[in-house]
Amino acid sequence: MMPIVFRTGLFIFLLSSKCLLSQLTADAGSDLYLCDSLGKKIPAPISLNKNFYLGGNPSAIGGIKPYKYAWKFEFKTSLQSKPFLYAKDILNDTTDANPKLTIFEITNPYFGSLNKDLFYVVLEVTDSVGNKSRDSLLVSYSQYVYTAVSHFYKSKYDTIQISSNIKKGKSPVRYSWSPNKSLIDTNSVNPRTYVSSSIFYMSYAVDSFGCKASDGIDVVVNTNSISSVNSPSTILNFHNPISDNSIFKINSETRILQVEVYNDIGQKLSTWIKPEFIHFGSELRSRGNYYLWLYKSDGNIEKIRLIR
Repeated sequence: MMPIVFRTGLFIFLLSSKCLLSQLTADAGSDLYLCDSLGKKIPAPISLNKNFYLGGNPSAIGGIKPYKYAWKFEFKTSLQSKPFLYAKDILNDTTDANPKLTIFEITNPYFGSLNKDLFYVVLEVTDSVGNKSRDSLLVSYSQYVYTAVSHFYKSKYDTIQISSNIKKGKSPVRYSWSPNKSLIDTNSVNPRTYVSSSIFYMSYAVDSFGCKASDGIDVVVNTNSISSVNSPSTILNFHNPISDNSIFKINSETRILQVEVYNDIGQKLSTWIKPEFIHFGSELRSRGNYYLWLYKSDGNIEKIRLIR
């Protein structure tokens, strides 16, 4: 009877070992989708799921405990002082089961050097008998870009196209405007307006991640006529139309502090500070109307239409 008992015990032992040595599985956690507000100089992103920690719950199952965790990451930067970023540069602890993602914190010395809107982080788990398992997660963030146009201008009876300063984000991006007075297509990034008096519009954007942004622009309605043919006193050799070689000489007696030139949709093309001469370059190559704004020392602004 002894051999029978021995074989039965051995069978039970082997069965128990098989249960203990179940497959080791690593879990790097759910993918992260973040809203990056760098365009508005807010240093930290806002996570849609409020989770800045990597790894699952738990980050490993199976195998034989205890586990060893090793997070891996490599990214080539444009920094001479730091050609590559590694896991230790973007996480607070590369050996923790659930490390904190720190690369988007302003206290991180490499904050802003990760110029990529998505990347993968890999988790490698090793159990006490040397079994290994790997898993990865995606970190992706949405970043808006803000243009510098702060105002558009028009005459009282014109209809002009305006544009939101908010660009990019994760497509598709939905736009809205407030107030929607005198706007054509209030869900467009570039609506048209026929407003007859100056107004301040706020534009709002929501992208496919749910990331939100807002910014405002002024539409300035000029109720005075803009000279287009008559020679203004501020420019000694004024002429219309202008050409590539046009150079205007400023009348020094008029004490002009600053000159700006705009296109038809209100985008500023050039600025001159206390100029003696104005030389038009490549920014006025296209045919159409342009507008000079001459800021005088007495606080008045002279507006002149140029024809190209």
